[in-house]
Amino acid sequence: MKALEKLDDLLEGFVRMEHGPAGCALKAVRGQEIIYEGYKGYADEKAGKLIGTGTVYRMYSCTKVVTAAAAMLLLERGKMLLDDPVSRYLPEYGDLTWCRYTGNNMISLEKTGTMTIRHLLTMTSGFTYDGIHNTTQQETKRVLEEMNREGGASTREFARRLAQVPLLFEPGTHWNYGLGLDVLGAVIEVISGMPFGEFLKKEFFEPLEMRHTAFFIEEIPEEKLAVMYRYAGEKRVPNLTEEFKFHSSYQLQSGGGGLLSTVEDMSHFARMLAKGGLWKGKRILGKRTIELMSRNQLHGEALEDFRRTHRYGWGFMAGCGYGLGVKTVTDMAESGCMVNQGAFSWAGAAGTLLWADSENDLSFVYAHQLMPDNREEYCHPRLLNVIYGLLEDK
Repeated sequence: MKALEKLDDLLEGFVRMEHGPAGCALKAVRGQEIIYEGYKGYADEKAGKLIGTGTVYRMYSCTKVVTAAAAMLLLERGKMLLDDPVSRYLPEYGDLTWCRYTGNNMISLEKTGTMTIRHLLTMTSGFTYDGIHNTTQQETKRVLEEMNREGGASTREFARRLAQVPLLFEPGTHWNYGLGLDVLGAVIEVISGMPFGEFLKKEFFEPLEMRHTAFFIEEIPEEKLAVMYRYAGEKRVPNLTEEFKFHSSYQLQSGGGGLLSTVEDMSHFARMLAKGGLWKGKRILGKRTIELMSRNQLHGEALEDFRRTHRYGWGFMAGCGYGLGVKTVTDMAESGCMVNQGAFSWAGAAGTLLWADSENDLSFVYAHQLMPDNREEYCHPRLLNVIYGLLEDK
């Protein structure tokens, strides 16, 4: 089988598989060469609209990579330090509490030490997402549901409300996936003196020619937005449950999961990261800045927490540590994939993936729109193995 036929066959298999996506897309670049670009299946099955170069996707947590890079841009300009207190920029973060669980099933609220910018970037802040399994998840759920009933809130107001939620642990002591990058969006607003989305547009989207990337549907060609799907039994149907979050009336520019973009646009961003911060000869971000961003930042209990995600549900995280807003490969053998140590990435809840590997001068972006049960545990490792296998054919 010819090299490129391997990826054609893989993507077509994703679309054909049981409980798979309606369509998917991939663009992979090495050096100045596009080693693969492919679009398979439908953006909208009912309308018969095929996935194409202009299809827009909900990037969800791939947004975190962009937010982390924005914070690193401020770092290299001397506007902040990783160990700055978050309260220096968001005063309400100077009076936080965390939940201490006791042996008699009681909870006491303890005053936290200092939460820092590094804690937000490394998921060691103590924030969670919403859920039912502990007090922090339950209170986060209450805050989000209240905000949704009100029709949304600004990025700064969201951060203000989240400060009322007791944290899962003392900042810096453990790792837990949560809303830290959303709070970081508010920090960036305060430091830059402009709305978070405007800062990203000025510093990244315009210089990187990301013309169809924004937080809200009103800012992109709406007719190009792919349908989000879910499964009802064996039938694939539209999933409209979160569409309200992508309208400007919702206000929140979510640094943790709010961007809309195309595979083409996001590949520009990934390419810049893989090239050490360069895009078409222009410096967007410092090379050493990206090196710091992509280094594992976890140690002790926090690293063990992250490793537990490999063993209990996120097997595709094996062989990785966590840097500043990205996972980073630390052990090829443990990962089970043919990847380079130091390559870094993150994925999104609907099946998206952004990957950058400076040593191989390689980057790629993959997207489909399926949530929940997005099949990333099936699709993403297979993509890695086939793409890295192609490097030997070049």
